[in-house]
Amino acid sequence: MIKTSKLQFSYSSENSFSFPDISLPKGEHLLILGSSGVGKTTLLHLLAGLLPASSGSITVGNTELQNLSRKKLDAFRGREMGIIFQNDYFINALSVGENLELRLYFPDKKRILLE
Repeated sequence: MIKTSKLQFSYSSENSFSFPDISLPKGEHLLILGSSGVGKTTLLHLLAGLLPASSGSITVGNTELQNLSRKKLDAFRGREMGIIFQNDYFINALSVGENLELRLYFPDKKRILLE
């Protein structure tokens, strides 16, 4: 189940989006259509928790994404979501299959953050 309410996002004062409310029951599908620049990719990034909403709420299952810390959001995304990006983010030295298998390796490992 995915539900949004009063969802907004702003890249800048000239580039902001207000999205219609979504109420998508479990097992249903959603098709997102629109011209270039209307916010389709931004909406998908918001729904996946990759971008923080400027305002509004996003609920996936029984989890309100805006209430999760970055660490908990990363863990939730790793357990509950599958994401295929518009651009490839593969490790070039590996085959497509090896890149996909690599995803199975990371969820159980502690992450090391370099700053």
